[in-house]
Order: sequence, then C-alpha cells, then structure tokens
Amino acid sequence: MDISRTSFIILLAAFMCPAKTSGNNDPFCKPINTFVESIKPGEIHEIKFLTAWGSNFKGYSEPVLSAKRCEYQGYEPASFACKVLMDSASVEFAGKNAMRVVSCLSPETQFASGIQLENVSLYFSHGTDERGSEVVVDLSEDKTLGAMVLKVVANGY
Repeated sequence: MDISRTSFIILLAAFMCPAKTSGNNDPFCKPINTFVESIKPGEIHEIKFLTAWGSNFKGYSEPVLSAKRCEYQGYEPASFACKVLMDSASVEFAGKNAMRVVSCLSPETQFASGIQLENVSLYFSHGTDERGSEVVVDLSEDKTLGAMVLKVVANGY
C-alpha cells in the first residue's frame, strides 16, 4: 500500500467516525458543570430550558416555526448555562439536550445511538463525597405552555 492511499484511508476514517459530543468536548459541558459546581452547601438552584417545535408557546400570537427560552431565577452562574442552551441546544429534539446535559455532569453515563428521551427524571450526585450537588435532570412536557421543559436542579451539599 502506498503512502497516499494510506493517508486517504486515515482521512476517510476521520470523517466517517464523528467526534464524540458528550463529556468535556461538548460546548455544553463547561457552563453546565460550572453552574452545578457553583452551588454552595444548603443552596438549591435550577435552570429551566423551554422549547416548542412547530409553533410558538401557547398564549403567544406571533406565528413561528419554533420557540425557546431559558429561566435561571437571577442566579448568575446559571446565566452562562442558559446562554449555551439558547445558542446551541436543539429545539426540535429536547431529549438530545437532556442526554447532553447528563453526559456532561456524569461523563461515565453514555446513551446508545438511536435512544430518544421524551419524559425522564434522572437523579445523581456530582462532585465528591465531601462537596458537590445532588442533581436532578428532568425532561417533561408542559401541556399548558405547549412546550418541552428541561430542568436541571442542583442541591448543594
């Protein structure tokens, strides 16, 4: 096999094997981890990322293909996580956002390709035994608003 053919095969393999989008390489991870790690013992903070695909939120008259908003209750470290969600999260596939957040906060957790989440509530610890947060990642539908809601709740210990 000549060198040019070998180079072509390596280059082709690089394009055929997409980069992993979970863990530390995902742009979600740094702001999501920073948010959760900022929670002090005894504090509870949450982020709510709301998405509507195919229409606006109920009660809004402006016709749109999709709608999104992020709520963080004025807690500054959560604002950066909301910004990354607003900038790069999927509106159409809310379950993918939940999987990405879980993979950031629990890097050992992996989801097989083809998995789709529609309603889920996951509970786990993030940090050490001495210092961290109990985290709930919840994905559910808000029928009143006509939206999917991804909540990340962190309770510091």
